Amino acid sequence: MVFGRTLAGSEAIRQRHPQVSLPARRLLMLFDGRRSLSQLPSVVRPNDVPTLLRELEANGMITLTGMVLHDDPATGIHPDTKMTQVKRALAGVFEKELGPQASVLEARVQDCVSLVVLRNVLREVITLVSQRKGPEAADRIAALVKKHGPF
Repeated sequence: MVFGRTLAGSEAIRQRHPQVSLPARRLLMLFDGRRSLSQLPSVVRPNDVPTLLRELEANGMITLTGMVLHDDPATGIHPDTKMTQVKRALAGVFEKELGPQASVLEARVQDCVSLVVLRNVLREVITLVSQRKGPEAADRIAALVKKHGPF
């Protein structure tokens, strides 16, 4: 899990808020919204982490910003998060390149359930765009995908 500090959390650190226990404060200082719990240094006993997380969440000092099953060493981004980012970047692109008839291609990309499926669909769809519109159009789409790194 990836947690980020809220404004209330940052304020609690700055003012050493009495509502927050010392172990919770130690943990709170580590949350940056980018690193998963497994990437954080151990500053509290592992068995205490769930209780401290509940305490911080109940006080509105942290918010869950993502879930990571396997951290990508290059980016630290979970594959599902990366897939969502790629899908967002591609929203409307196929219709822009090929017109309204490309809504089926758009739907195929948006319906992908994993990066493996998305990769395979994109290969097929980019090849189709290249055949219908030319390599320049396919290169524009490929460039949008490459901005999100390898997958």
